Amino acid sequence: MDETVKMTLKGKPFTFTALSFKQLRALRPQFQIVKGIGSDDMPNDEQITAIAEICATSLSDQHTGITAEAVEDMLTLATVGDAMKAVAGISGLVKAPTGE
Repeated sequence: MDETVKMTLKGKPFTFTALSFKQLRALRPQFQIVKGIGSDDMPNDEQITAIAEICATSLSDQHTGITAEAVEDMLTLATVGDAMKAVAGISGLVKAPTGE
């Protein structure tokens, strides 16, 4: 199972990594905040902050010093879904499709 996902954000390559149990525990409140956001929903300020914190934590293993504020500047409505799916998928929070 892959533990990284590469994405281009703002024209630069970034690598998301699987979240550890320790990171998942720390981010539990943020995941509760973003739970239930639909693909057509505009996230509110609290949800944007939570998404940025989740993504920054996933990116931090490969991109030392990255901040949630920097992630807020990189993500767009067009990329946020893919970023969150990447983090959730590689961290085992969503099941990968089976078969073809």
